[in-house]
Amino acid sequence: MFHQRDVDVVLSGVNLGPNMGNSLWHSGTLAAAHQAALLGARGIAFSTPVVGDSPDLEGLAPHIERVLNLLLPRTDLRLVNVNLPAKPRGIYWARQAVEQYDGEVVPANDPYNRPIYWIAVAQLREHAEGTDLWAFEHGYITVTPIDLGLTDQAALPDAKDAVIEFAREADSDQLEPDEEVIAEVERAALVE
Repeated sequence: MFHQRDVDVVLSGVNLGPNMGNSLWHSGTLAAAHQAALLGARGIAFSTPVVGDSPDLEGLAPHIERVLNLLLPRTDLRLVNVNLPAKPRGIYWARQAVEQYDGEVVPANDPYNRPIYWIAVAQLREHAEGTDLWAFEHGYITVTPIDLGLTDQAALPDAKDAVIEFAREADSDQLEPDEEVIAEVERAALVE
């Protein structure tokens, strides 16, 4: 996308391994589609589990085409996560399953004999109906529209309570932008 300015949609994947539920937080496949959306294109991430030696990508091709025929006309969807079971029975629009894990912290040592701690997790087996994990377990291709922002809008305070001022020695009560802070934010966000 950095060399091509006329990109409308970026397809990421097909990832070998599903990306649903909490795995969306660390999916590189979804991250590539997310970056496309942040750069002004639409992003669609595709994933499928590896069953046996390798997935039957040729067998999935007609299902991928069907999903694209469904999604490409939907210009309102900026970022979508799609998971394809080996033998799909249909398409299911699903929300992301945000579930807790059962697990424990397991102490170990790294190759340099320094202490490290693994989080050994087992996902809870009961998935809520309507989630991507539930739909996938029932044989559906899951289509999950993803919001670009992670902010919990409902948790934000009203505008009058959104700013808590600290005591300052400044002569003015006006909020002046700090040029050093602005430069730091631009560097961090890679703003040109």
